[in-house]
Amino acid sequence: MACWATVALLAFLAAGAQGAEILLPAIAARVEGANSAIWASEVRVTNFSSAPKTFRIVDWIGTPGWIPSAYSIPPGATTSISGWAIYVGSRANERSSSPNPFGAAVADVEDGLSVQTAILTGNPRGEYGTVGDFARCSQWTGGWVYDVGGVFYPDGTVTGDDGCNQGAGPVIDNDSSFFPAGTSILLPWLHTDSKRRVNISLVNPDAVAATVTLSLFPADGASPVVSSFTVEARTVLQINDIFAPRYFGTVRTRNEALKAAAARATIVSTTRLYPLAYVISNQNNTVSISLPR
Repeated sequence: MACWATVALLAFLAAGAQGAEILLPAIAARVEGANSAIWASEVRVTNFSSAPKTFRIVDWIGTPGWIPSAYSIPPGATTSISGWAIYVGSRANERSSSPNPFGAAVADVEDGLSVQTAILTGNPRGEYGTVGDFARCSQWTGGWVYDVGGVFYPDGTVTGDDGCNQGAGPVIDNDSSFFPAGTSILLPWLHTDSKRRVNISLVNPDAVAATVTLSLFPADGASPVVSSFTVEARTVLQINDIFAPRYFGTVRTRNEALKAAAARATIVSTTRLYPLAYVISNQNNTVSISLPR
């Protein structure tokens, strides 16, 4: 049994001191993506202190229906928490019924804790269980409850209609929060190769809509393509396949002429904002993440 527990947020607010606010910008509870991919997140919280510390989820930007939660991290220990558990809070033992919950979690972190997030992508494969029953994925393979059903493997696992995510992915150090309004934000690692797709997520935590100006540069840094997007209040706007012709296809065309694939973006918002980009292979769904600076 994992050494974590989820309880109502009000109990925690009465129980201990508040810490620093950090953003977990890419939390997939269970998301079905292109090319039969299933996305999930694992959050690891390490307590480097000699006393128990508390990690609290105090807000969620994106899919509605999230539940606040908190986790007690023993001294010297690392606790794995699935994106599904962070989204559903005290309902973590229920079946995964919400469609594709995805968003950015805001956490309150006591001093002495280190927080990292892995973005998992893969094709689900069941874990242990009896055909026709339900099983619970481990925290590092999605954390949801699923129908077992299917075919047994020699190692005791089974395939299922909604099995667990055995994929691996890049790791984010969660040590910052939103950029202030009006800041020029750089996304330095984008990719125009047509065998990859680039999805940019724009996270607006404020209570008003944001106007976001996005400038995309080809490899030679010349002739950026500029466009504006509206990001509604307290939402995540994801622009999929950003270098497709309907968006910034001319940047890809320029890079093809240069025999290059590198691109970058600068972003300015009228509200607080956190942008990030996913560079994903169209052949096997492997993923890189470009973080802002």
